Amino acid sequence: MKFVFEVNSYNELDHHSPVAEQLLELGNSVCFLLGDDPRLSSDPRLRYLSRWDDFEISTLSTLTSPLGHRVFKLLSRIFFGRFSAVWRTHQMRLQLTSLISRCLFVYRPHHSLKFDCAVSGWGDPSSLLMTSARARRKPIVALPHGYPCMKNTDFNPHIASLVSSGVGVDFSLRDQFDAYVVATERNKNLLREFQMSPDTIRVWGNARFSPRWVERLRQILPELTLQHLPTDTQKVLVLLPASTSGFHAEQLSTLLRRLAQENIVLILKPHTREVSSSTFIPADVLNSRNVVVAAGDHTTKLIEASDTVLNFATGTAIEALFLNRRFVFLRYLTANQLSWDDCNGIRKAASEDEVIRIVTDRTWNTDLSQTSQYIADEVFASGTVSDPPRHYAEELVQLAVSFER
Repeated sequence: MKFVFEVNSYNELDHHSPVAEQLLELGNSVCFLLGDDPRLSSDPRLRYLSRWDDFEISTLSTLTSPLGHRVFKLLSRIFFGRFSAVWRTHQMRLQLTSLISRCLFVYRPHHSLKFDCAVSGWGDPSSLLMTSARARRKPIVALPHGYPCMKNTDFNPHIASLVSSGVGVDFSLRDQFDAYVVATERNKNLLREFQMSPDTIRVWGNARFSPRWVERLRQILPELTLQHLPTDTQKVLVLLPASTSGFHAEQLSTLLRRLAQENIVLILKPHTREVSSSTFIPADVLNSRNVVVAAGDHTTKLIEASDTVLNFATGTAIEALFLNRRFVFLRYLTANQLSWDDCNGIRKAASEDEVIRIVTDRTWNTDLSQTSQYIADEVFASGTVSDPPRHYAEELVQLAVSFER
């Protein structure tokens, strides 16, 4: 079978790669259809996957001509943008977009890209690849990378405004996927509150943050660009949030100032979606000698090089548990309810002073035996999936085969 993955961003590449590896291991073919992000083409994951003869890299030009692409974008704006209220049913919008695209020969070149299943990231099934696949009666699947650790439904300002206005969050368009894959039952319940049908949602565990793939990343990712990190000084990594996350920005700034005054090497990792690497970092912190902003380095390697990891907004920190690093959940920096609240064996700080006490106290370590239940819930779908990347691959193959019958 051949699978084509839509890769429009770094995060999609990050989460698609472990699934692609296992599809290739099972003897399938994989194509990554790259978007415009310049970071994508040189990513080490692509170099790793390119070791397989059945892996290929392509672009949108494989699907359509430049004129066809512009026509499709115009149709998308009409049916999914300003005039979307005219066609109230999501299915009708997709059908009209696909029908008119075929009539205008937008899809004419798409037959040069043969595949049995199309895989998207986090979003709606209205892209050029997805509608092209639907026109060919091929299955379309979403492997979203968002909201893995969120428990509340108003976890960022945009979502909160929809909830508070009484309009609600409508993800029902995503029911047009043949499968929409999440890591946990909690994620599934969250999407059900966002008006998605439970029949569309699949709980397959977390492929990206599985031990198998974390270990693979340690092998294939480049070494850090950070120079001369002292071996005798504690290295503290802070995983910064995206601007769309719900968090207390002023308290974060004061914490960074306090940490910069301690006898540590403070490593700040901006979120991959942030354009500016210093979005939440005060200027005086940036100018501190013991502060390093690691915008270009990979999170896995940064965690590996650190002694202590501070986190309050992302599930990425699961890697800290696999790599046996001291882990601190900065509970007070966010009003969100996160899965980290349920993680035993880590330290949870309720104030800035408590963070400083925990970081400077070198006598403790994360109790990995107590984090095992959290890992089972968040990575292995409450213990029902033993190997998430392989499970993803096997389920995708079964889905593609079912459409061939």
